[in-house]
Amino acid sequence: MERLKHVRPSIEYKEDAIRYIKEHYECGSQIHGVGGLDKCLNDYEGWLKRVEEERNMEPSETWVPAETYFLVRESDNKIVGMISIRLTLNKALEEFGGHIGYGIRPSERKKGYNKINLYLALRRCNELGIEKVYLDCDIDNPGSYKTMEALGGVREKKYTSSRHEGEIYRYGINVRESVNKYRSLYEPKVVEGMELEKIESLDLTQVSYNYLRNMGVVYLEDIVNLSLEELEENLYYSSEVRRIRRYLHDKGLLLKGEYDDINLSEEQRNVRIQSIEEIDKSVRKLLGRAGIETLGDLLTTDYDYLRRIRSMGEYKLELVKQYVHSIGCKLRNEEISVQSVAKNLKEQGIRLLEEDLLDPKLYMILYKNGIYTLDDLIKYGAKVLELPNYGPLRRKQLLERLNELGVTLVVEKEGEARESTQELINTVRQENSEIRLRIESKQAMLLEYEDLLRERAELRMREAELDQLIESKLKELGGMSYVKKQGNS
Repeated sequence: MERLKHVRPSIEYKEDAIRYIKEHYECGSQIHGVGGLDKCLNDYEGWLKRVEEERNMEPSETWVPAETYFLVRESDNKIVGMISIRLTLNKALEEFGGHIGYGIRPSERKKGYNKINLYLALRRCNELGIEKVYLDCDIDNPGSYKTMEALGGVREKKYTSSRHEGEIYRYGINVRESVNKYRSLYEPKVVEGMELEKIESLDLTQVSYNYLRNMGVVYLEDIVNLSLEELEENLYYSSEVRRIRRYLHDKGLLLKGEYDDINLSEEQRNVRIQSIEEIDKSVRKLLGRAGIETLGDLLTTDYDYLRRIRSMGEYKLELVKQYVHSIGCKLRNEEISVQSVAKNLKEQGIRLLEEDLLDPKLYMILYKNGIYTLDDLIKYGAKVLELPNYGPLRRKQLLERLNELGVTLVVEKEGEARESTQELINTVRQENSEIRLRIESKQAMLLEYEDLLRERAELRMREAELDQLIESKLKELGGMSYVKKQGNS
């Protein structure tokens, strides 16, 4: 497989660059994307100087900053194409020209080189923070517009310009989306391309591997074509989703539509939770143990998942909400959380269990299971006593309170109508969810235990350093020896 690379023009490529232009003349082929080299064949050194100056040029009505590259084949170091990337557009280029002009050596065409040429240019645009690029081509040049379409280009219009003969297609390409989508296809064809890892390098369950493979995911980079919701619905553990997202974020990649609803810059999303002083230190520690490391992580974590973080509690969660609201954002699914549903029902004048049961430890578990009113509770019957997290003490307290209210929970008799298939499915899903939560709670406790062990080891190391320092000082004071008092270990 031939591999290609973009190379900045230099004196090393002078002879081949001149041959590149002359080959176009000999074949009667149009020249595109050469940054004016065709007009400077007798002054290659002067062209090199101008190309370098264009990189940092201030935009004006007549000029814009641009970068020009040779597309070079690794096997023989031959220039097989060129490309010019305009880093911004002025009025003239918005009308005709766009961001990118490219071309391939006539003798090297129909080898797929121009797709790699355009991919490398899009990768460079992504590095520069250019979100969308526009490209133009003649409507009778299918080779060019098929290249654009192969990299995610969308035809936006057909038009004419006083500066060009014939009709023109204008294409737009979402840069980040294109680079993410086609990375696994083109990186293996690029010199010094990104090392692609297969999904097996992640520690996932077999169920999760099977799901990803069925979705056509071979490399980890392919996961960018899935949404956060798809992963959460189909992967076995939420910790697997967080692990995948962390891997992608470390490589500057995002899941499909991951931050579409969050009006923050990439820099703001990457702010570390531990550096946000507006959030209480104890809350930051809880979030860190739950794998929530950045502001972007926090804003894309489900609200009810935050509620279930060990030791979070309603007060601390409220502190998190206050901060998030202060920056003009909301927590994910905040509106459909248990509290939000209860609030909406209350606003409709519906009497909720909190008015009857009084104790949050009794009614919050019921709320989480969709039981918001006394009527809901009566319909659910004695099965409520089998709900997860409803231990013996709470069952006793619930029955005592219901007895005070004159309510008896009915036990389903043999032969009565059973749950429908969908209800059974929902029950199994709920049970699986609770199992996952218990496992994740144990994982969080294990992390907390490991933190404590680490802190103890650090304290012991510090203690040993202090012992050495004290003994050294005593020797300096006249050869006195230090006998450490032993305490209970």
